[in-house]
Amino acid sequence: MNQDTHIRPLRDEDTDDIVALYDRAGAVEPGLGPVPRLQWQRFVELPQNQNGRDFRVAEHDGNLVGLAECHLKDQDGRMVRFFKIVVNPATRRRGIASALLAELLSIDEPSDNLSLQSLCSCDWRAGIAFLNALGFAHIESEISLLCSRLEAASAKSPIGTTIDRIAEPARYAARRCRYPQCSVSL
Repeated sequence: MNQDTHIRPLRDEDTDDIVALYDRAGAVEPGLGPVPRLQWQRFVELPQNQNGRDFRVAEHDGNLVGLAECHLKDQDGRMVRFFKIVVNPATRRRGIASALLAELLSIDEPSDNLSLQSLCSCDWRAGIAFLNALGFAHIESEISLLCSRLEAASAKSPIGTTIDRIAEPARYAARRCRYPQCSVSL
């Protein structure tokens, strides 16, 4: 990594630079997609993200060129540090992602009870290549639905599911999933 590049914790004033970073990366990696300002702010505020406490950014010559999102989660007594690294396409292959990952690894004390997992869409080529080069193994996939626009469902699907647009999906989902009859199996 270049001497003019350094890693530091995320700051509130980084928001516009993060949105721009996602725009630049999404332009060459459609699987990554854009992250609008409000969506980023909500994401950082999620309880598991603790206002971005463990997030790190890489700066080169005063410009934000990389981001490491990460949080620690207890999964039935086993601690898992989840992370995702995004680097400006114009500054890739300079060790920035590796430096961000090294910084994330220094957050926790080494432990047999701690594992590291990355969140990376299967169609994000640069992310998959980086993780494969480090020896990460694929253990699960997310199911995604990408569509240009949603239309009201005219009838139930063959499996009895309908899709409706609602104003506050997070609140509805949390309320709905409190009931035992609400389950999703893949």
